[in-house]
Amino acid sequence: MGFSEKTSNGATLISDLPRDLAEEVLSRLPVTSLRGARSTCKKLNTLTKTQSFTKKHIGEAKKKQRTEFQVVMVLEYKLYLYSVNLLCDPSLERIVDPTQKFLQQIDRYALGYERKSSHSLRSYKVLRFMDDYDSSVKHRITEFEIYSLDSDSWKVVHVNPDWDIEYFHRGVSLKGNTYWYAQEKIPIDPHEEGDISDQRDFLLCFDFTTERFGPRLPLPFHCFGETVTLSSVERRSARGLVSDR
Repeated sequence: MGFSEKTSNGATLISDLPRDLAEEVLSRLPVTSLRGARSTCKKLNTLTKTQSFTKKHIGEAKKKQRTEFQVVMVLEYKLYLYSVNLLCDPSLERIVDPTQKFLQQIDRYALGYERKSSHSLRSYKVLRFMDDYDSSVKHRITEFEIYSLDSDSWKVVHVNPDWDIEYFHRGVSLKGNTYWYAQEKIPIDPHEEGDISDQRDFLLCFDFTTERFGPRLPLPFHCFGETVTLSSVERRSARGLVSDR
């Protein structure tokens, strides 16, 4: 299936290209430029949210980086997520492997902990989730799981998300929980013409003690088409940075 929009002067747009070629071109854009392209055309917005495009975009980004790997480790009673070429004392490391059936999909991970009755005791956990359209099966796949280091096992968490977290939005850990910049989920028909409607945005927290996503937290700003970056400040609060570049 291709796109068929034309400008009044006959100039060629990305939306004029066949779908596979448009996907190839967009996959080479950095994330900041990609958000700008999404805000100009509903068809491009839909294309860049498919699983096949996500895999291609991540693959292109990895080509620009040196070879590395990601592991979850416990070192001297502390939990770490590494994305580097790592060499350490093997007597201190513990590697948590993701479940085998999800290795071919685009998964996201978050680290956190549950506070025990004694505040000095913590139970560390890993949240793995996916909420994306899979073009190979032609429907959306929604999966949420939690790994507990105490039990050394995974379990399914039942979530019916009415929100979207873009794959390039990294969560911020704060006091054992993880926060994301999220937007209201709006079903999009790829065959429907028209502009993209503005989406409500907010902070979304996952509580590792209750193992549930909390209520939407309002933001002191609203953005549409800009890039939002979250960070924690001295482990006491989460702050956001908005950029239109």
